[in-house]
Amino acid sequence: PYYGMCYDHDGNLWLGTDGNGIYKSDLYGNTIRQYTAETDPSLKDNAIISALRDEKGRLWFGSYSQGIFLYKGNTDSFVNYRYQNEKTKRGGNDVRVVFEDSKNNIWIGTNRGGLCLLDEKENMYANPPHFSDALLNGDVRSITEDIQGNIWIGCYGDGVYSYSPVTKKFKRHFNDSKTAEQLKSDVVFAIKADRKGNVWIGTRGGGLCVFNPVKNVFKRYTDKDGLSNNTINAILIDNNQNVWASTNAGI
Repeated sequence: PYYGMCYDHDGNLWLGTDGNGIYKSDLYGNTIRQYTAETDPSLKDNAIISALRDEKGRLWFGSYSQGIFLYKGNTDSFVNYRYQNEKTKRGGNDVRVVFEDSKNNIWIGTNRGGLCLLDEKENMYANPPHFSDALLNGDVRSITEDIQGNIWIGCYGDGVYSYSPVTKKFKRHFNDSKTAEQLKSDVVFAIKADRKGNVWIGTRGGGLCVFNPVKNVFKRYTDKDGLSNNTINAILIDNNQNVWASTNAGI
């Protein structure tokens, strides 16, 4: 199976694998080049589980144990950026998601290293110093940005957090047992904001949830509402703002 995937400006598809490095292929599925740690020493990990093409057209790849890699087309090689934090040492180089916000900041979600911000000048990424809880040591699986510019984070085991880059404050959501706004599952595989102000949340076993933070309206969809399965692995919002969800039993 393929994990981290993205297109380049030429329309080629870059496919990350769990053990076989990165495949660069054309739109017809023909392999143009395979990059592995053995054939390309600048790529130090063959398990590539996340990817991003940023606004500048650059390709970023998140690995299982060696941080992130930036592909340099002029040298056909990779530059490695690694996790740095004095408070916590574990998990930060296991990169599960790479996300670029509207201000071109690149956020990195790690497995037990929390949410990090890329520092290109220092060739590293780290948790902002005021982070704590899951943002410092959680397993971040998905990141999105709402129309207000807030960053939303879906975690494996810690539910959903939001973070305001303006106020520097973060908050955990849907974990108050006194309210009806419950995820039913703190394992969040996917989170995606639409242009209408909604944040869509895909959980393991808890169905698909949607929250509008401005209106403070929360709704859950399950197999009783027509979902084929209550575990949501990924969410895509198309150009017409239709919401597509992949489950354990189809789309």
